[in-house]
Formats: sequence, structure tokens, C-alpha cells
Amino acid sequence: MKKFSVVSMVFITFLGGCNSSPINLYSDTTMKKNEYNGIKAYRKGQFEAAFNYLKEPAGLGYKSAQYTLAFMFLKGQYLEQSTKLGMGWLGVAKEAGVENWSAQYDVFYSAATTQQKQQIDETVALY
Repeated sequence: MKKFSVVSMVFITFLGGCNSSPINLYSDTTMKKNEYNGIKAYRKGQFEAAFNYLKEPAGLGYKSAQYTLAFMFLKGQYLEQSTKLGMGWLGVAKEAGVENWSAQYDVFYSAATTQQKQQIDETVALY
């Protein structure tokens, strides 16, 4: 299985977040559908399909897509394993106020070293 590099994911995230035009290029219905299909693919273990569905909604702030991508990075599922990026996605996903997500983030964060915490904080702020 081919893995995407961390650089590719960061580039896609920034590209998806660019807003140089007042025209909304993404339909909310399409993004919700992609988020749903991505989570469905993830649960079936179809990680490449999950990533392809989830990358745009996650970059546009859809919290369930961000949460799922967080674990794909943390576990190295189709993507290159990255605690920093996984925690970054989990950090922004927890803004949804889902208690379980916040608890998971807090447990993982408390286990991190001071240096890792600084990197995680920078990544969350960037996202």
C-alpha cells in the first residue's frame, strides 16, 4: 500500500484552506457526504478511500473528518505515521466539544514530552 508523505498532507490542508475568492467552491452537502463516506470507508479498513474522502472536509473544518484523519496519522493508516500531525488534527477536532475526543486528546497530550507538547501546540494553532 502506497503511503502519502506528511508533506503532501500539509500541502493539501493549506491548499484546501485557501480562500482567495469569495465564491464558495465546496458545497456543504458534498462535504458532508464525503465526510460520511470517508468515515464509512475508515470503519471498513479502506484507508486510502477514507483519506481521499476526508482530506477536503477536514481542511474545511468538518470535525468528524478531522477526528478520523487524526487517528489515521496517529496509527499510520495509509498515511505516514505522525504523532505531531495526528495530535494537530485531534486538537482541532476536539473543538467540537465531544467529551470523548477531548478526553482522548488530554490523555495523549499529558503523555507527551515538553518538546512534543510545544510541537503539538504549534500544529493545533496552525490548523
